[in-house]
Amino acid sequence: MTKIFSADLPITQAFKLTSRLRKLNDSGDTFCQRLNLFVAAILFILSFLSYGVDVILAKDNEGVSVYCYCPAEFPTSRVHFTNSVCFTKGFYYLPFDEPLSIPESLRAVNDNDKDNEDELLKYYPWVSHILLLQATLFCIPRLLWSLGAIREGFHHVSAIDMMDRHIFGDKDNDNELKSKGVNNIENYLTRLIQLRDSAICNSKLLPFIPTGYCYTVWFMATEFLMIGNSVSQFYLLDFLLGINFTRFGIDYLSQVPNLLWEDHSRFPRTAFCDLKIRQHTNIHTYTVQCALPSNMLNEKIFLLVWVMLLSVSAMNVLSFLHHLYTIQQMHLKTVEKINSYQLRTYFDTEKVGNVLTVKRFVYEYLKSDILVYLWQLSKGHKPLTDDVTHRLWNRYVGGLNGEVQEEEEVCVKRM
Repeated sequence: MTKIFSADLPITQAFKLTSRLRKLNDSGDTFCQRLNLFVAAILFILSFLSYGVDVILAKDNEGVSVYCYCPAEFPTSRVHFTNSVCFTKGFYYLPFDEPLSIPESLRAVNDNDKDNEDELLKYYPWVSHILLLQATLFCIPRLLWSLGAIREGFHHVSAIDMMDRHIFGDKDNDNELKSKGVNNIENYLTRLIQLRDSAICNSKLLPFIPTGYCYTVWFMATEFLMIGNSVSQFYLLDFLLGINFTRFGIDYLSQVPNLLWEDHSRFPRTAFCDLKIRQHTNIHTYTVQCALPSNMLNEKIFLLVWVMLLSVSAMNVLSFLHHLYTIQQMHLKTVEKINSYQLRTYFDTEKVGNVLTVKRFVYEYLKSDILVYLWQLSKGHKPLTDDVTHRLWNRYVGGLNGEVQEEEEVCVKRM
């Protein structure tokens, strides 16, 4: 029987297994893009958790997770009716040390005035839906980034696939597979450059951006969109929950030293509900006290959401600034890389391309889009992307030499 775990397991096999697992989540994404997707996954889980708790609580209560304390004269049918009405209508919080009376702002609500409806806590039935909406919003920037990259002709998964093949191939054919993968990437980028420089190739995604910079601008726009998404969700929850969510985490954590959370106005365990019951021509108004057991979990869920939003927003801002600086320095670093490569390759300084040729190769031939694409592919594949850059340089220099020879032949013929 083959041993699955053995002491003589080669390190290379362990590396291949690790690389395969990494490959499942590696499509050229940045750390913050993966972090935003991770937050989206957590929000999806929290949404299903909230929905599951509501289903369990509502199982023995006619389908609603609210338990209202009704007057003794209420029959069972009216108790279920009260629970359902309060569940859909909303609640308002009133401390026990205050007299029980309908607040002035809520009297207008009972009289069908919509101006003061925001005083009611209406989020209770919609917590799982709110979390699901948040998770979807966190997925949108990554989706737009993928669609935009493909629209501009850059396929991360296919390129990384070609780079990973030599890792999973036979050891005897490793060099051959590596060379083949580098050739495929080089040919792929060369075709992209040729299409970009052709007269018929214009960016369909950002037509107002200069040729060779659309992919870069779209990448930075996606990074900025992630910032806008994570920051705006604070204000979105302010609106959807009807509470001051922006300060929720600060107020909650400030009570940690006292080991007591005293502010139940945002996620109260008990709240009041006013309902009217009409019998023929008589209208009876009742104020009932209701238990909101799901709020014990909702409070902890949205505390976690507040911490995640704050952390992800900070990371997104730092990532945006880091990538902005990296892209600005990318051209200079590529020029230095090409110069270093020439000095290592050619011992005869006459064969080394001059600085102007190298700059034209970087700024006019590759341009920002190809540099950013190679930079993204270099994560975990730096030696291979360096080889691709060197081969693109050799092809570029070979093309220049060919043009010079053709011009010299034309001049000789004319003489």
